[in-house]
Amino acid sequence: MNRVGTIPNLQQWAFWSKETSILSLVQHIFFLVEFDADAFLMVIWSLVHEMRISLIFPFVVLLLLRVNWKYSLSIAMLSSVLSFTLIKLIPTKFDLAISTNYFISLHYLSMFIIGSIIAINRNVIINWAKSSKLTIAIGVASFFLFNYPEVPYMVIGKLFGNIDYLLFQMFMDWIILAGGAGIVICSLSLRSFSKLLLYRPVNFLGQISYSIYLVHPVILITLAHSLYGFLPTPVILLIAFVLTFIIAAVCYKYIEQPSVNLGKRLTGIKKMDKSIQKEASA
Repeated sequence: MNRVGTIPNLQQWAFWSKETSILSLVQHIFFLVEFDADAFLMVIWSLVHEMRISLIFPFVVLLLLRVNWKYSLSIAMLSSVLSFTLIKLIPTKFDLAISTNYFISLHYLSMFIIGSIIAINRNVIINWAKSSKLTIAIGVASFFLFNYPEVPYMVIGKLFGNIDYLLFQMFMDWIILAGGAGIVICSLSLRSFSKLLLYRPVNFLGQISYSIYLVHPVILITLAHSLYGFLPTPVILLIAFVLTFIIAAVCYKYIEQPSVNLGKRLTGIKKMDKSIQKEASA
């Protein structure tokens, strides 16, 4: 039963109100074509882009290994520009950043490229940011950009006025990306921050975060369907919050971690990890 209209402030997107079919099921299995990702689990739109990018990313890395970081950064920025241009030239009904649009994958490819730049130039970055004062300044700025991306956008909006909504979404993504990259740089360069991230509760939260992302809407919407009218809304939200962590931990242990281990065995990475550990302990 769709409870939209009976629960105050409940949004239409929060319910499984999309029609399903064999075709939509196949689309959800392969994660490659454009399709409505709200039929089963609305957060999987991002997995579609991860799947597409994963297919071409080895070739992208080969390119990035042959050029310096300035060229790599230019490629990342041009990827977003090309994405925006193609979406405007060849419009479809999936023309938002949060969608399964083919061309928007190029925009998200830029984020993978930025991550690769940091990984490839890790030692250089650590040496550059070895001053604790500089690293702390980067950390503060990065935290601000990551959590409050609308603030710098408001400043730019004052200068240039309102901009296209898709451009706004992509611009906000780049602000968040800058903040996320800065946080990663701090984790590499600031030992105290690295220790904090390795603190068991924090580290465990990071491990199950992907499962949290996937399961939280199902839990929240299921409880909203079944418990609204029987329990106060704050209590439903509290139950959903606690249950999300429990189910995410179970999914990580019995689904995600075994899948990662299987992938490592199939690709030989697990043997490589063991050899690296032996060399480190020698």
